[in-house]
Amino acid sequence: MRALARIGLREPIANVVGDFRRARFLEPSAYQLPFEEGKAWLGWQPTLAITAWRNALQRQGADEAAIFPKMLGDAANYDTKVFEALHQYAVDRPRLTIYYLEAATPTQFQAEMDALLTRDPQLAQFSPEQRGRLFELWANHEPLDRLLREVQNHPDWMGYAWRGLARHHAGQLQFAEAWELVRQYAPRPAFPRLRPTNRCRISNVNS
Repeated sequence: MRALARIGLREPIANVVGDFRRARFLEPSAYQLPFEEGKAWLGWQPTLAITAWRNALQRQGADEAAIFPKMLGDAANYDTKVFEALHQYAVDRPRLTIYYLEAATPTQFQAEMDALLTRDPQLAQFSPEQRGRLFELWANHEPLDRLLREVQNHPDWMGYAWRGLARHHAGQLQFAEAWELVRQYAPRPAFPRLRPTNRCRISNVNS
C-alpha cells in the first residue's frame, strides 16, 4: 500500500522498488502481490512491470489461467512493450500461447502462427484440446491460405481444421464442399431426452 502511495506521489523510483521488494520478501508465496505490482508499473516503467509479472507467473500456485489473460488485456491497453514481453514469455508454453493468440490483433495473430509453425511444424507441444482451440481461433482469421497449405501437408489435422476449410469454401460459394466438411467433422448436437408421456385413456361413460 505504501509503494502504491509513493507512485501516486511520484516519489523516487528507488523508494517504490524498495517497498515492493520488502513486500515480496514478506509474502514469498502470494502471486497476487507481484501481479498487482506489475499493474502499478504499466505505462510508466515497463521493465519493472515485466519483472514483477514474471515473478507472479513463476510463483508456486500461480493461477496462469486467471492472471495471464488479465495481464495481456491490461498490457494491450496501456503498455505495448509489456505486451510484447508477455508474448515472448509465452513462447514454448502452449497454454500461454493460446491466451496470447486470443488477445492478439489479426496482424499479431498471423505473425505468431508463422513463427509457431517454424518452431514447431508438427504442433507437437499442444495437447489435443489445445490444438482444437488453436485451430478454432485460426479458422476465424483471414487470410486462410496458410491454413489450407498446412492441412494439405498434414491431412491428419483435418479433424481440427475443418471449420476454417468450411468457411473458406463458403466464401468461395462452394456450399456443397462446406456442408460436407460440417457433416463429416462437426460434433453432433446433443438432443434433449424425451420424457415418456402418459397415454390418454378413453373410457366409455354410460349416460
